[in-house]
Amino acid sequence: MSEQLEIAYSKLGLKEPFIAAVMTRIKREVSDKVPTAGTDGACVWYNPDFIADLTPAELFGLVLHESLHVVLMHMWRRGSRDMRLWNYANDAIINAYIRSRGYSLPSGGVYVDWVKDDMDSEYVYRQLKKEEEEEGEEKFDSGGFDGEGDITDAPDDATKADLESTIAASAQMATTHTVDHPDALSAKVFTCRVCIAKHWEVYYSVSILLGLCRRKNYHK
Repeated sequence: MSEQLEIAYSKLGLKEPFIAAVMTRIKREVSDKVPTAGTDGACVWYNPDFIADLTPAELFGLVLHESLHVVLMHMWRRGSRDMRLWNYANDAIINAYIRSRGYSLPSGGVYVDWVKDDMDSEYVYRQLKKEEEEEGEEKFDSGGFDGEGDITDAPDDATKADLESTIAASAQMATTHTVDHPDALSAKVFTCRVCIAKHWEVYYSVSILLGLCRRKNYHK
């Protein structure tokens, strides 16, 4: 395992502890099976040549990017949506959040100027699809950091159940902090939103991202 990659994951624990707690249950591998980085929700892969050329700040942003795909369960929420546009839409939201936190990203990532970090995946997907339909052509690539995408379908529903349990446990752990702790605030917003949502597919991304944005405001 790359030493620099392990350092990036350690930084995740310091800067984004709720997300890091979830990712402790997710395997990670340095592998040339992906050209840049990618995940199926059960494992995250990092191409050794790609990460070797990144600065420590860019590598941290990459780790956070892939982690958010997992925590927001993008693999299971896709349904029948087009994978190309689904990944592009989610990358736009994730990268907007990462930039809003002042973190760096590798070059080549998705940037859409009207996408904000508190938008939900389904809304952004619909808007991008509408734009393509109006222009009669595919305008957007598959996202990721090379245009080829960085998520694949999840292995099975058992993996989904395991991840949901991990997220719930991590949220519970975070809420054991004092109420003034920013990560406790994030977890409470997350669990509250998930519990009240009748259609969790619509609210899942908003749930976590709103909590994270609240954490961002806490530090101002």
